[in-house]
Amino acid sequence: MIIDLSENNVVINWDEVKKNVAGVILRCAYRGYRYSTIKRDPRFDEYANACKNRNIPLGIYFMSQAINEQEAIEEALYTLEAAQLYNTELPLFIDSEWSHNTHDGRADNLTRGQRTAVVKAFCNKINEFGYVGGVYACESWFTEHLIYNDVKDFYVWVADYGKNTGEVVSSIQLPKYDLFQFTSNRSVPGIRNRVDASIYPDEIIEPDKPERTITNMPVLRKGAKGKTVQIWQIICDAEPDGDFGPITLQRTKDFQKLHNIEVDGVVGPISWNTGINSI
Repeated sequence: MIIDLSENNVVINWDEVKKNVAGVILRCAYRGYRYSTIKRDPRFDEYANACKNRNIPLGIYFMSQAINEQEAIEEALYTLEAAQLYNTELPLFIDSEWSHNTHDGRADNLTRGQRTAVVKAFCNKINEFGYVGGVYACESWFTEHLIYNDVKDFYVWVADYGKNTGEVVSSIQLPKYDLFQFTSNRSVPGIRNRVDASIYPDEIIEPDKPERTITNMPVLRKGAKGKTVQIWQIICDAEPDGDFGPITLQRTKDFQKLHNIEVDGVVGPISWNTGINSI
């Protein structure tokens, strides 16, 4: 289990933390949602030193409010400096989300294309220095506020809490992801308050549920709407707007023709299976 921490989390015993986690991802800094000032997380250096001294694998995230690629690169360079200081092992992430509930931060009005360009600029700069660049967001953010196909080749850290019980109670529909933040309500020995917790895809065990296979996906056709349509649109390289319209129909037929499937424009088990395995 990987946990992520910021100034909002109070660690009282790092030795206990080490016994119970496989790694820690720390917020190094954030950019103001009104002004462009970058502010270092007040607990970052303390917590990074604690991890370094105990050989706890460490990653970093930057809570972004970048409005263009230049600011994204500035945030990446700030993150890289922190990573070099503490010899991080885990990826370095840009945190892409709303500034707060009123959605009036300086970056909240970016288009999907502009926000995707910001994420790509950050991750490309991280990769340029030999680190692993990644993007953190909730699942709906990847499909509604980013162009998922343009960022999926970076390290994808996706959040979905479900009922937020502290256990894994939801599943991710994105075709590809690398780390799953499943709760913000996990109790960890050595930390006073509840924390965010993540696991790798191969750690997900759902003993009380049938194995999720392609046969569980619904049949889609023109006129369908919703989240599963978005997933299919990502697979067939259509705009993931959740509306199975004429363009998605044509992309579906193109996909079926390419993969020697009956070209009927209907997404059934064969199309789903082929699509998932083509990612």
